[in-house]
Amino acid sequence: MIKKFIEAVNKKVSEILENPEHYKPLRGDMHGSRRAHVQSSYVIVYEIDGNIVRLLDIEHHDKVYLILSIFELLIKNI
Repeated sequence: MIKKFIEAVNKKVSEILENPEHYKPLRGDMHGSRRAHVQSSYVIVYEIDGNIVRLLDIEHHDKVYLILSIFELLIKNI
């Protein structure tokens, strides 16, 4: 099960690197980031900075948006 998940993540990361603009841009506090689904329940969140693709998180769909929103609030208050 874990092996298949890792294979799916590696495949999706390769797809992201081939065409990072293809996946959906996020809005609100996560503006500037993009997301790509892995299997049906997981999300890879990343950002594009010129020719660099920076992976920010791989998490269950229900958790990833909550975690990133909290992270954004913490950054704003620093």
